[in-house]
Amino acid sequence: KTLQVFLQEVVNNVANIAASSAYDPDSTIAKSPQTIRSAAIIVTTLPVLVVYPLLQRYYIQGMTVGSVKG
Repeated sequence: KTLQVFLQEVVNNVANIAASSAYDPDSTIAKSPQTIRSAAIIVTTLPVLVVYPLLQRYYIQGMTVGSVKG
């Protein structure tokens, strides 16, 4: 499974639990679906935001080399 598929399953499971009658909003473990969704967004975008600036130089070089004719 990819990270996105796994996180989608987690978000869906939390939404189903929150919709069920067994959900206890006063529990210290209980988190709202919005909180889980926000955490999933952070987890999926953080690696890209960290790695891209480090590799940007090589990405630009590859585009430049590929666009030069002759």
